[in-house]
Amino acid sequence: MKELVKADRLAPEEVRGRPDTVNLVKDIVGAVPNPGSELRALAERCGLRA
Repeated sequence: MKELVKADRLAPEEVRGRPDTVNLVKDIVGAVPNPGSELRALAERCGLRA
């Protein structure tokens, strides 16, 4: 998960602009019982509800 947050900092267009990556963020947020604030913020930046 931290890798996705780091990737978003380095290349946000690659994380937020690729449907497969956005779906991965969605799946992770849905699978984690209590996603942290960084992961929730990433989901929101990807256009997802977190």
